[in-house]
Amino acid sequence: MTPTLESEEWLRFMRNEYLDTFVKEGGATIKYPIALREEIIPSLRDGLIRNAEESGYLVAHVDAANTKVQMMDQIFFRIAEQIPWRIICEKVILKLAAQHGYIMPLDGEKPLIIRIAEANHVTVETVQLSIRPLIEKNILKYYKYAKEFRIALTHLCSMILAKESDMDYMEAILMAWLTGKLRSVSDLKSYGIYNRINRTNARFMFESLLRWIRFGDYSGLMVVMDIRRLSVSRNPRNDKLYYTKAQLLDAYETLRQFMDSLERLKGFFMVVIPDIDFINEDSFSRGIGLYQALRFRVVNEIHDRERVNPMATMIEIG
Repeated sequence: MTPTLESEEWLRFMRNEYLDTFVKEGGATIKYPIALREEIIPSLRDGLIRNAEESGYLVAHVDAANTKVQMMDQIFFRIAEQIPWRIICEKVILKLAAQHGYIMPLDGEKPLIIRIAEANHVTVETVQLSIRPLIEKNILKYYKYAKEFRIALTHLCSMILAKESDMDYMEAILMAWLTGKLRSVSDLKSYGIYNRINRTNARFMFESLLRWIRFGDYSGLMVVMDIRRLSVSRNPRNDKLYYTKAQLLDAYETLRQFMDSLERLKGFFMVVIPDIDFINEDSFSRGIGLYQALRFRVVNEIHDRERVNPMATMIEIG
């Protein structure tokens, strides 16, 4: 009989060993908790979210029932919808202002740039002239970001800094591009963006997003990905997604790619919540036995019969 771990004990270990230390320092990890009882999942998910938020992380949810998890761009779009882009931009501007020696302003309803100027008894134009070069240096010329990610975030920060009259319209277009809702990129060509986010560039965009979140002084990003829908073997023909065998293999390949790219992901903690059938190693099932490349990365080849390794990638929660 495979030894199990209680959910509270696992949550405590995840926080102490990962959220508050390894991941916060720039590491990345992916865990597959296998809930032996369905009723455990809500409390497990809530505990993860609570711990992550208390430790200063942004949290995003991805559900295979309504997101095509076999496509990296669709995963990116779903996460991007949950990112507070404007808040991060303002945090970055405040960070750059502090580096320039400005006193931090109090919270208020006035635009950020005006509050910075008033707190430091200077004009808005003075603040703009001193911070704009810092935006160019730290964002536009930070080449670890994807090119079009750098351009988009430079525009967003510049719009907040400049208080432009058409800021809301420009911000809406950039947000539509980041979340996959922009029908045509022709609207963005004047901003220097010529391509959609797609399966080819989405992974690099995601790496850039993780760096951007940490630059905004968050601990990192936690993604809770519910893949229980992948275990549905027959199409129920309802309003939720159904995965054919080919799409299921693509979804497992996407998860495999996440695991193989952990060294490039900064401040990233992903928890994949599968159905208990996920541990089925039969090659004719819909479990990990179907795709050996993923199986070899999540299954513990060596394990104790009586004790659980709480640091294991895949662990059964009892």
